[in-house]
Amino acid sequence: MRSLWSRLPAVGLGAAWDRVEDDALGLLTAGQAAAASEASAYVPAVLAELGLPDNPTTRVDRSSVVGVAASGVPLLDLLRFPVQRALADMDDGLEPLAAKASGGKLLEGIAQTQVVDAGRAIESVESVVRPAVTGYVRMLRLPSCARCAILAGRFYRWSAGFQRHPRCDCVHVPASEDVAGDMRTDPAAAIRAGRVHGLSQADLKAIVEDGADPARVVNANKGMGTGQVFGVPGIKTTAAGFVGKDKKLIRLRPESIYRLADGDRDEAMRLLRAHGYTTDAPKPKAAAGGGGGKPPRH
Repeated sequence: MRSLWSRLPAVGLGAAWDRVEDDALGLLTAGQAAAASEASAYVPAVLAELGLPDNPTTRVDRSSVVGVAASGVPLLDLLRFPVQRALADMDDGLEPLAAKASGGKLLEGIAQTQVVDAGRAIESVESVVRPAVTGYVRMLRLPSCARCAILAGRFYRWSAGFQRHPRCDCVHVPASEDVAGDMRTDPAAAIRAGRVHGLSQADLKAIVEDGADPARVVNANKGMGTGQVFGVPGIKTTAAGFVGKDKKLIRLRPESIYRLADGDRDEAMRLLRAHGYTTDAPKPKAAAGGGGGKPPRH
């Protein structure tokens, strides 16, 4: 995506983007598809490593997360936003090259977030369709920011939304509550090792020298969200789902479905099927061997 953007001229950016936006969409959807495929294989590999049964009750449709943004809007609409922002900045007097550079950073962030979210969504659905998985443990990809570090190693129920910020690359490891304790991580150790960024000198002193609890020093919720569509202006609820300003039905993301199901796994399964994330056909078990339990690289 960076290479594609770098080839566009700052002057005439809008027209140039119109000629390559289909290429950009193809790159991003390919990334989403790869992340979804990797996540789908990852869950049974982790269960095998943990010694948990792998008995999916239905088949997960990986294509359900390809071509749509985490908010449920068409992906192409989201990809156009960096261009619109850059053009607006130029209209406000910002030098074209600077405006283009800012738009490029925004585009990279959008692309990274959408690919990672596609993988996370399929990972969560693959977990929900397996009764042995009762939740997940949050794991870091060091180096990490302070907000993520203090959440590492925590066990969350299957229905809990995954708190993340833009460009967040943390992963959730499917688990059952009785084995989650073996997967804990130590945020303070990561901070002492210099693998956590975004802390002030005062924060570092409090944690490293004074032994303060990182969770009491860092506000983990600042700038974090779960990708829910709730609260977005112009979106309303109907019997069929969520409808935007253009009257088109918005497919609920898995996290929105879990929130609506309110802890009822059977209801969550029904909604996942209704919104196209699963089919009625049982999913065949993955072949033994290979893969291992490493987090997917989405």
